[in-house]
Amino acid sequence: MRTILTFLTAAIAAIFPATVCLTLQADQAADQKVENPQYRMWSSFKPGSSVRWVSTDSQGKTAFAGEATMTLKKVTAESVIVEMRMSMTLAGGTTTAPSQEIEIAARVGPELAPKMETLGQEEIQVGEKKMSCKKVQVRKTTADGTITITSWLSDELPGGLAKSLTLVADRDGREISQRTTTAVEFKAEK
Repeated sequence: MRTILTFLTAAIAAIFPATVCLTLQADQAADQKVENPQYRMWSSFKPGSSVRWVSTDSQGKTAFAGEATMTLKKVTAESVIVEMRMSMTLAGGTTTAPSQEIEIAARVGPELAPKMETLGQEEIQVGEKKMSCKKVQVRKTTADGTITITSWLSDELPGGLAKSLTLVADRDGREISQRTTTAVEFKAEK
């Protein structure tokens, strides 16, 4: 069970890296905070808006699949609250994590706002709709290796994330894991 919960926590971070790091509340003066892009991607929608993603993962010879749904519950000038439901399928069994509410602040400390490199525009199919998406990339290097997250973002989609590809490599550049997450269904209430 601990392995599954560890996976689900890691899955949240891999699917929604900006969500996880940007929900943290830094104790800084308001004038030192910057706009939180994750807040902006949810706040233009009304409560009830939602998006469902599917993901596939590979870590060496182990492969598994997951699904996550986020539903917008509340929008204020200070934050949005979304409910997240997740499940994972591994070795023929499916595990569902308890749903949780996540508060995403409108403004965060600059260290929590990801530095995204824009790679261009691409169309991504989300359900029945083709969306024009901004392709961006975030790269983080640590002593253990590199995490590269390429995301396709659209203002038409609650939360903005149409697709992401997360690659984790060791310090020698060998791929350790790969995750592809794709939005497959959404409800956008404006």
